Amino acid sequence: MYALVTLEEDSAFLRYGFLSVDNAAAVRKEVAKQSRPHALSLVSSFGIPDAFLSPIAFNWLETNSWSSVQH
Repeated sequence: MYALVTLEEDSAFLRYGFLSVDNAAAVRKEVAKQSRPHALSLVSSFGIPDAFLSPIAFNWLETNSWSSVQH
């Protein structure tokens, strides 16, 4: 995981041709695939109180629904 994140974050790999555009996209996709199942536990581990989190952190669909936007 560390190697994938390093490849994803450092644009030098892409700039100097060590990584093709297609490979960079594959790396991004793999990082998302590997981290997505653990996202909630990672965020929860920081212990950020709910009062500091925006409504989008709790219910993205409801926050971005058309009825919410109309108000």
